[in-house]
Amino acid sequence: MTDLSAYPRLEVVGKVTGDGKGYHGLLRFEGVALVDLLTKAGAVQDLNTAVVISAPDGYRSLLSMGELVLNPLGRRILIADRKEGKPIQADGRFKLVIPDDLSADRWVKSVSRIEVVNLHRKARASLISVGCADPDLLTQKALSALGKADVVVCTEDIKRRFGSYLGKRPILFDPFKFLMPEPIYGKELAKLSPEEKKALLDKKTAEALRMIREELRQGKNVALLEYGDPFIYGSLRHIAAGLGAEEKEFIPGLSAFNAANALIGKELACQGGSIVLSTAWTLKDNPGLLKAAAEKGDTLAFFMGLKELPGLVETLGKHYPPTTPLYIAYRVGFADSERLVKTTLDQALKVTFDEKEKFLGMIYVGPCLDTQSLDRHPG
Repeated sequence: MTDLSAYPRLEVVGKVTGDGKGYHGLLRFEGVALVDLLTKAGAVQDLNTAVVISAPDGYRSLLSMGELVLNPLGRRILIADRKEGKPIQADGRFKLVIPDDLSADRWVKSVSRIEVVNLHRKARASLISVGCADPDLLTQKALSALGKADVVVCTEDIKRRFGSYLGKRPILFDPFKFLMPEPIYGKELAKLSPEEKKALLDKKTAEALRMIREELRQGKNVALLEYGDPFIYGSLRHIAAGLGAEEKEFIPGLSAFNAANALIGKELACQGGSIVLSTAWTLKDNPGLLKAAAEKGDTLAFFMGLKELPGLVETLGKHYPPTTPLYIAYRVGFADSERLVKTTLDQALKVTFDEKEKFLGMIYVGPCLDTQSLDRHPG
């Protein structure tokens, strides 16, 4: 910007107060309305944008597009090149003048750059934890993120239990049904080789990513609703990994591990020990870790281990004494059905023989469970 002579001229009188020196009096400025400069430059008058005026020394002033185009006084905001009838020379050729501000704090003495910036956040896919059970375990952050969503990816179970929060938002797809046509433990799926399962998952994940990105392209925020901690054996981890950093955000939540700890009500890392999180089948393939945990008296916590309990007990029996405490926290987070079963390694199969729940449960093993603490849930 070097010459304003081709634009309609405007004169304003401003009460100049501020700049660290108090009141400077009424001064007359001539120049061009900022909104006219923006229009001539082809800037879109979008209320989601703002105008940043910069000086050579890095000082910047921000004006909303709304105050320029909706406020009648917006046309009085000038890029001035004359003051008191004389060309501005002391601080630079052009000056931002906002005559109707109470002070001159937003004025820019020497304008070097004018930018229009978009304040509207780019559409994102939000991986949101809905907690591990009852809706009252939802965090405020999760509710806030869900409120910004236009489209939802969730299971039928989440849709049913959290329907009041979802409202009429369309469900893009059910990840359990979409990613794996048969149920996770379905007979047809079990017939596939590991390579075939991976190929099927890769194909369906690519389709899911295409659907999500199409929604993002249309400017719609997508909520991917996940149980517990999305990054501890989460069912949506493949989709999350396929999205770019600029396409996604993560909203933490309460996992079954957290809820089970509260149900147990004891210090699980007694005597400065550790807590090992695992599944029954992965620990079986890592005997070194199991041996080290047993020697140190660390607490083991198992996800998705109820169906694997017989094999788990056998594996643990190779390293832990028969009387080692073993707790099972069933349906944690469901206020009307959560319960804690306390037993020992050698009695676990007998105690759980008639148990019908085979999926929703956390298994804990280790001597720390035998310590005295806030035991409010008798087994």
